[in-house]
Amino acid sequence: MRRQEAYISAELEYIEQYKRKQTETRAFRHDINNHLAMTQMMLEEGHSDQAKEHISDMLGSISSLSPKYVSGDEMLDIIISMKADKMDELNIRFALDGVADGGLKIKPMDMCSIFANALDNAIEAASSCEDPFVSFSIKRTDKFFVFRITNSASGKVDIEKLLNSTGYTSKKDKESHGFGLMNVRRTVEACNGILKVSSEENTFVLSIMLPRPL
Repeated sequence: MRRQEAYISAELEYIEQYKRKQTETRAFRHDINNHLAMTQMMLEEGHSDQAKEHISDMLGSISSLSPKYVSGDEMLDIIISMKADKMDELNIRFALDGVADGGLKIKPMDMCSIFANALDNAIEAASSCEDPFVSFSIKRTDKFFVFRITNSASGKVDIEKLLNSTGYTSKKDKESHGFGLMNVRRTVEACNGILKVSSEENTFVLSIMLPRPL
């Protein structure tokens, strides 16, 4: 019960951040015409220094609203940014390559179930390595977006056991962990997607294929 409550609470946190970010962006877009008109007036009246300062303030606002990582989907941007902050704290190298142009068009809760869990698993595994890294690539085919999350690993993983056992985890607390991949797989399949996993001695790869919006 506690595990489920914690899981739902984490997903709701992502969704709330997503909503706040959208509200901030809409508010800035609403005010941008007034800011530009004010800047023009300053320039026309010869107050160039004030105009420069005002432009600088606007650029700062735009920068704060712009995501550090751009995936092509606003909700995914927030999830990646939050997990990237966590990786920074743990000194895990992170790289993002590619975009899902046009976005995924799936429910925020499903987005969290898939990508927050997948990245948490990658972070957990990478954090135990001497040279920890996580990479996230996005490619597309005619019908699918293909997301590939690769992380450093301390050893080869039993893939069959991982996919079929809810309690498989590298942590001692098996009651609270080991359910992430199960949730990812279940949600991916509910979204008519495909999940694949591969493991080598030093790397673990999770591939997620989700249908592209028509």
